[in-house]
Amino acid sequence: MRLDPQRGGAAPAVGGEGLVAAAPDLAHIARLSVEEFSNIPSEYMTPDHWLGLAARLNQVVREGAVEGIVVSHGTDTMEETAFFLDLTVPGEVPVVLTGAQRPASAPDADGPANLRDAVRVAACPHSRGYGVMIVMHGEIHAARQAFKVDTEDVDAFGSRGGTDLGRVWERQIRFTGEVKPRRILPLPPTLPRVDIVPMYAGADDAALQAALERGAVG
Repeated sequence: MRLDPQRGGAAPAVGGEGLVAAAPDLAHIARLSVEEFSNIPSEYMTPDHWLGLAARLNQVVREGAVEGIVVSHGTDTMEETAFFLDLTVPGEVPVVLTGAQRPASAPDADGPANLRDAVRVAACPHSRGYGVMIVMHGEIHAARQAFKVDTEDVDAFGSRGGTDLGRVWERQIRFTGEVKPRRILPLPPTLPRVDIVPMYAGADDAALQAALERGAVG
């Protein structure tokens, strides 16, 4: 994302090759192959995007040509995408999601450092078997434990239970936590609709009825 004065905010403006170009020392860490799956704000992510991304990652894993995968992703919905991928992308190949809190146009943009750390984790042999991870601000979070804790700070993610999976420290990868055995679900052609209806004292069934009328199965 870059700041767009006309729109009054940040908008997608940097492709995959541009992200790599902003961190030229990546070539000293790994041999990279860049593929642009989509370039949208993360709040535009939908279950259909999840299905397509999971299918593509599964294909890459089956081809066996990579040691690790990094997915750049906006932070607004990163934890949801990471959780879904952890359920639907089996295998030992590390899949690492990373992003940025500051736009690429900011003088102190955090994206290049996060991308560098993510590539280091994905390339590390000790990362195999940990499933999908989020790497931000030098911290490694297991997908099933990660959640966004701050909308502005560069230290934006935490792990439930207060224990991160590990750290990237002075170019070294240090795993200090463990992950439980993963449960892998088959990737369906479509996802069923499940609505979330907030409950409160005095609520009637209007929202529930509306959800059923729109096709919710749960």
